[in-house]
Amino acid sequence: MDVEPLKRNWWLPLNDIAVRVLRMVNHRPGTRQHSHDFEELVVVTEGSGTHWVGDQRYRIGPGDVFVILGDTRHCYQDTQNLGLINLLFDSQSLQLPRGDIGMLTGYQALFQIEPRTRKRRNFTNRLRLPLPRLEELLLLVSDLERELQLRAPGYQFAATAQWMRIVTFLARSYTEEADSESHGMGISRVLSHLERHLHEAQTIEDLAHVAGMSAASLFRRFEEIIGCPPIEYLLRLRMNRAKRLLHNPRIRIGEVSEAVGFEDSNYFTRQFQRHVGMTPREWRKLVEPVGSETAPVQVDKDAA
Repeated sequence: MDVEPLKRNWWLPLNDIAVRVLRMVNHRPGTRQHSHDFEELVVVTEGSGTHWVGDQRYRIGPGDVFVILGDTRHCYQDTQNLGLINLLFDSQSLQLPRGDIGMLTGYQALFQIEPRTRKRRNFTNRLRLPLPRLEELLLLVSDLERELQLRAPGYQFAATAQWMRIVTFLARSYTEEADSESHGMGISRVLSHLERHLHEAQTIEDLAHVAGMSAASLFRRFEEIIGCPPIEYLLRLRMNRAKRLLHNPRIRIGEVSEAVGFEDSNYFTRQFQRHVGMTPREWRKLVEPVGSETAPVQVDKDAA
C-alpha cells in the first residue's frame, strides 16, 4: 500500500511557531493512508466516519479527540458530513516547559498511551467530549487560531500559551471522562504516578497496585506500549529531570542527586553517565551560561 508522507516544512515553517490549525469541512473519504513527520491533535466537530489506522478501523463522531503520531499511517473512510479540526504540532520544536502536566493521568493517556495503542486490535480507549466541553474546547481553538492569523507582535508567545491551555483542558477532561478500569488508563496512572514520585523508591508491586493489575501483566503491558521496563522508564525520568536542574549553576550536583531520588551522588553520577553519555559536571559545563553565578541554593525535591 502506498503511503504519502507529509513533510513538516510544508505545514510548519522552521522560522515560525510549530503549531497550525486546519479546519476540514465535509471531509472526503480516502482510499490511501498517509503519514507525516509531525504530530496531529484531531477534534471531530460534526458528522461521522471510520478512522483507518494501520490495519485497524473504528468509528468516530462529534466530540472525539485523539492524537496521531508522525509515523502512523491513517486516513478516513465512510465519511458522512465529517468535520475535523486538525491541530498540527511538532513537540520537539515547541520545547514547552513540562511543569506538572505529566502528573495528569489524562495527559499520559491522550498523548502517550493512546497514540501507541490505536493500531492494536480491540482498541477502546478514547476521549469523547460531551457537547458543553466540546464547545469550550472550540473556543480555545478559535483563540489559538486568531493569534496565528493576526500575527500581532508577541503572537508566538501568546499562541504557545494558548496551545498549553488546550493541552491542559484536554488532559483534565480525559482524567474526568475516561474509563478508569481500562488497561490503557492503568498504564497512564503508572506514568503519572512516576512523574509525581520520581524521587521515591518504586517496586513493580507498588506500580502494579497503582495500575490495578498483576505485576506480571503490568511489566508485560508497560514494556509492550512504552518500549522499556517501568524501572528503566523511571531512571529516564530522573535523568531528564536532573538535566533540567543542572541548567541552574547555583544548584549543587549533590542536591540534584537527592532531588531526583539518589542518596549516593556517586551512583547518581554513574547512572547519569550511562544514560546521557557524560558526567553531570560535563553536562553542566556544556549548558552553563558564561559568567553565571555559582552560589548554592536549596532544592525542594518534591517540586523539582
